[in-house]
Amino acid sequence: KIFSIISPPQPQLYQQNIPMFICELCDEEVQVYGVNECGHNTICFLCIIKLRCKTGNDRCPFCNNLNKEVILTDKPNAQIEDISRKGIIEYENGIYFENQKVKHLVDDFNQIKCPIRKCQDPTTYSNV
Repeated sequence: KIFSIISPPQPQLYQQNIPMFICELCDEEVQVYGVNECGHNTICFLCIIKLRCKTGNDRCPFCNNLNKEVILTDKPNAQIEDISRKGIIEYENGIYFENQKVKHLVDDFNQIKCPIRKCQDPTTYSNV
């Protein structure tokens, strides 16, 4: 199929057979959630990164509470107190990964690689 040759491969993040949930901001399917201190946890990691890193907004888009930190997790409906502090990895702007697995999922998603399988160019580009 020509379409599959020119379209980029889907990242591992969306190939797993895990139930999908919808981000309340962008209406996209998500597997990595941003868990806010205020308790709102239905925001995808892309929206969290855009809010905190691109706009500098540390407030919850739903209740407007200031959140000093947000933890990215693959556990739907997790609360900040449910997440162990052991093994969390700091990202930037108060964003943390729950563990190495979540960091790997986000890193894989954020890399755009050449869609041509025979291409030897190792260059990757950021998606966010």
